[in-house]
This record gives sequence, C-alpha cells and structure tokens, in this order.
Amino acid sequence: MVFGVGWIGTESILSAADDHIFLLTNTATNESQQILSMQETFFPTSLHIFPRSQNKGGQNDVFVVSTSDGKINILSRSGKLEKVVDAHNGAALCAKWNSDGTGLLTCGEDGFVKMWSRSGMLRSVLAQFATAVYCVAWDSTSSNVLYCNADTCYIKSLKMQVAPLKWKAHDGIILCCDWNPTAALIVTGGEDLKFKVWDGFGQILFNSSVHDYPITSVSWNTDGSLFAVGSHNILRLCDKSGWSHSLEKMSSGSVMSLSWSPDGTQLAIGTAAGLVYHAHIIDKRLTYEEFEIVQTQKTVIEVRDVSNDVSKETLETKERISRISILYKFLIVVTSSHIYIYR
Repeated sequence: MVFGVGWIGTESILSAADDHIFLLTNTATNESQQILSMQETFFPTSLHIFPRSQNKGGQNDVFVVSTSDGKINILSRSGKLEKVVDAHNGAALCAKWNSDGTGLLTCGEDGFVKMWSRSGMLRSVLAQFATAVYCVAWDSTSSNVLYCNADTCYIKSLKMQVAPLKWKAHDGIILCCDWNPTAALIVTGGEDLKFKVWDGFGQILFNSSVHDYPITSVSWNTDGSLFAVGSHNILRLCDKSGWSHSLEKMSSGSVMSLSWSPDGTQLAIGTAAGLVYHAHIIDKRLTYEEFEIVQTQKTVIEVRDVSNDVSKETLETKERISRISILYKFLIVVTSSHIYIYR
C-alpha cells in the first residue's frame, strides 16, 4: 500500500509504502529511483513534504512521515534522519506541516491531537479522545486547526482561548479531511460513503450522493478551486462547490493518499495495490465574447470562434500550462517559467 505521496518540485513524485522504501518518480520520463530504504519495522501511515516556499533556493527536500509505531520521522531527501519523535501510543495516523513550515500537527490511534515545532518539540496537546483521530488539517492562516473524531468535526482556534467549534458531520467515522488553502471551505469524507463540503462555521454547503465504498482520501488543489476525492477504485475531481467534473474508474483498490503539484495542475495518487498514479488536468474551458478557449493537452490550447465553425487556432507552448485567462481581448497563458500574452 502507498500511504503517502508528495511533490519535490513540479516534476518528481515522492512515495512511501509498506515495503519500507521511498521512491522518487520523474513524471516526464516515468522512471523511479529508490532514495531511501528503512528498517523492516518502518510502516508509514502518511507523508507530507515541507512547504516549498520556505526553503532556501525553493527546493523542498525535507518531509515528515508518520508511522504505525507511533513515531513522527522528519527526513531529508539525502537520507538524513533529522528527528524521530515518540508522538503517540499506537499508530501515528497523520502528520501535516502548516503553510509556512513553522508548525506540525499530528493525530493518532490514542485519540490525541498534538502540535509540534519545526524541530519536533511538543508545543501543546490540542485534544484527547477515547477513540482514534484519523485526520487533521490547518487553515490557510495557520491560526485554526481541524480534527475529526468518530462522526464529529472540531475547529480549534490557536489564537483565542475558546471552546472548539464542533458539529456532527457524518453518519460514520470520518476518515479524511482537508481545509481549502485560500478560503474558509472544508471537505470531509467518511465511512458513510459520502463526502461533504462545509464552510468555516460548520454549515453544510454540499452533500454528495452515496458511493459504493468509504471515502478514503480528499485533497484541495493549491489555488482552492478544485478538490480530488478518492474511494475504492474511484477518483473524482470536483469544483469548490462540490459538483463533480470528472470521474476516473481504476483497478487499484482504495485511494490511500493524494497530493497536488505546486502549480495545482497535476495530481499524485497512492493506492492500496501499491501503484502510484500521475494525473493532470485537461479540458479547461474559458469563454469570452464569441471565443471559447480549451486546453486540450498539457501544452496545447485551442481558440475557437463559436460564431464560425471553421475558425479555430491552436497555440502550443514548450512547457506545461498552469493557468489561462482572457479579458479585454487579451489571452494570458502561464507556464512554469514563461508568461505568454496573445491578442
């Protein structure tokens, strides 16, 4: 099983599985190399890469891995084990950096939710329950944290000494949650076979239809406009209001982990069958006056004149397109290192 995936740059996927090996896969060549091999008692449960913008030179080589023996491991890509912390009794189930990399949030089978410093020093115990906490998340400002126990969600403020906001979110155990990086929107998934979208006050905004299997993973993309939902043999892409735009049927068991690339256009998917999938968004559509702009491939855009069936122009870039926008008769196309402006 692949329990953790993450991006190093925009071309490499780091993955951690129960075979005790860390692999780095180049998405351009589809070649994988082993960068770390751990002892046979090392069973990862989650992986989160240090926020990219906080590293010198922009490289994100440090990552945190929670393991089934209750430990939190801070490692580097070079193989150096920076810190090992005995964080939980039983398995440590999830570990998440905050947006600026100054704090770390963990939860485990022992029902504890804990906050740590960048160096792995315990700052505070945020919550304690009788049963396991499966997921935690930070808000975009790192001033509130979200954690879920059984069928209930909790939002705790780190700035004010007030009781946590709580609400019953699902009819079964909540397995996964994520907080929109740009807005007060939360997505949760659970054993009641549903995913739901909430605002920052616990008011429901979207309630999905019942799936065939539990929802095992959810993840917002980097600009907060889309989120991915993983279940058994299913990957779904939704906009922030909850409406589904794409449904991919796979044959790799449950989706155990999801991670968006820094530009928000690619998705890494870790599965129960031990496979790592790489997906990218295509068929983005914009309309402006009589024009329709469609991204048909990673590097190709078609501009169509809807008033004339024959009129069509194809624009191609050398690098993967991350953003397109049109207004005032100008089309702007953004790639990883260039901005193209068409009139």
